[in-house]
Amino acid sequence: MNRRRRIRRGVLLSAVLLFVFGQPASLTSRAHRQPFNTKRPFRMLVLGDSVMWGQGLLDEHKFTYMVRQWICAKRNNGGCPDQADVQLHVEAHSGAVIAQPDSKHQKDEDPFTRKLAPIRYPGEVNHEYPTVWGQVDLAGRYYLDNSIPLDEVDLILLNGGINDMGATRILAPKLLGFIAGNINDFAKKYCEEEMKLLLDKVANTFPKARIVVPGYFPLVSLNTPENLLTETIGYLFLGKKEKANDKGAIEEDSANPPGEAAAAHKPSKSLVHLANRSRDWTVASNAALATAVKSFNSSHAVLPVPGNKSPPPNASARAMFVPVLFADENAYAAQNAFLWRLVRKSPEAELECAETNKFKNLIANDELQSKRGCMCEQARKKDDLICLRAGAFHPNVLGADLYFRSITKELERILPFTEWVAK
Repeated sequence: MNRRRRIRRGVLLSAVLLFVFGQPASLTSRAHRQPFNTKRPFRMLVLGDSVMWGQGLLDEHKFTYMVRQWICAKRNNGGCPDQADVQLHVEAHSGAVIAQPDSKHQKDEDPFTRKLAPIRYPGEVNHEYPTVWGQVDLAGRYYLDNSIPLDEVDLILLNGGINDMGATRILAPKLLGFIAGNINDFAKKYCEEEMKLLLDKVANTFPKARIVVPGYFPLVSLNTPENLLTETIGYLFLGKKEKANDKGAIEEDSANPPGEAAAAHKPSKSLVHLANRSRDWTVASNAALATAVKSFNSSHAVLPVPGNKSPPPNASARAMFVPVLFADENAYAAQNAFLWRLVRKSPEAELECAETNKFKNLIANDELQSKRGCMCEQARKKDDLICLRAGAFHPNVLGADLYFRSITKELERILPFTEWVAK
């Protein structure tokens, strides 16, 4: 009996040794040369409105995608051989509002956030739902449905507030000042009070994520040609009708150097008023967002900071505010504009799903204008000119690049005090 057991043990041992040492040399040597990589993917989440979505931009030109590439390069010695190393999930979309829905608005939002067949419009389509609150819920469900723990979300880019106020209030004429309301009050309500509540929700849902809140920018400055601005506001927001044979300031300007009209004329009181409102919104909203972030950080535990070095103030904070500083010459239609604008439609322009739309002379000069008609049609907005020309007044490639550089400048400072590279 003992002899049989010894024989069995010998056979078993021989089989084990054969398996371990009898493998082809290429397999064993490769395993030693390239040990199994246990580093998990870095996870980014994008929440917010059209600025965070990247209205009118191809993916490779959106600042959120550029931040992803930057982090991937930091994690891989300057390159990004595997795009999956930094996983980006986007819930942001055009038109999203930041305020927590009340009971009435919650009923309107439910079809967009329900578990079974939620309504989904393309991100280019301006629509208030799902709200940024709803985006948080959708993102949480996305990660859990894919068996990803919520505490493995590393970085969240978040914004919001301008759609709750309504961007058109910034461009309201002086005569409508009372109806347009006080910009400072709107900024405090939405960019401070509502943002603080939203930050709490985001932090509770994703307990280990760092949150970056970038600021807004001026739409108009004294460098904006007034005739172009007046026509743009008319066509976009006041229902001005295009006539096929009319050639207005926008069409004539398409053949002139940018900013020439602004330099040739002294700004009127109307332009000064709009430039001031635009500046006031930028200053007030950025101050409100910064206050919301500061208040949020004061009531939330700091994140652990590895190493013995003395970290900068933001290194352990859950959230950081990042201002994005546009100059006057970067405003709408100015000399070095960082915003998409309306331009004359080229005879060669091919606009998809455009058989019945209202374009005659003018389109936005963004990268997705030719495809947006189909997106608007999908959302039953095929004749909505605000949807069709939604790129106007949003950051163009240069504007997106400034957002990217502003955000990564701040992330560079805290990167050595995070575990992002080693994850």
